[in-house]
Amino acid sequence: MKSLAEIDLGYGDATNYRKNKRMAQMFNEIFVKDRNLERLLQEDSFFLIGEKGTGKTAYATFLENREYKNTVTKVYEISSTDFQIFLRLQKSGYLQLSDFTKVWEIILLMLMASEINKRRYR
Repeated sequence: MKSLAEIDLGYGDATNYRKNKRMAQMFNEIFVKDRNLERLLQEDSFFLIGEKGTGKTAYATFLENREYKNTVTKVYEISSTDFQIFLRLQKSGYLQLSDFTKVWEIILLMLMASEINKRRYR
């Protein structure tokens, strides 16, 4: 029998499983593949929305850690600091509130294009 110190209970947040290869492998083994994952992978699914703690990051982490059903996933973390930069730009008059959507669209498209380009030339 293992002592309490020898038991690895993992992390409480799926984000932490992206940083360590051994832990990512462990996460992939314990992740429950359910009908919600299958629904998420359907062509008519574009967003995953839910309350904090409902598993959004867990799905993203699982899909980023391994190829599953011919999907390619890349997670980009956006912090509250990033959002505060937008607010400062808006308060300084450099960015209108209506421009937020356009800026985010450009950022997301550039991130996707960059990832596609990296994968294309591997």
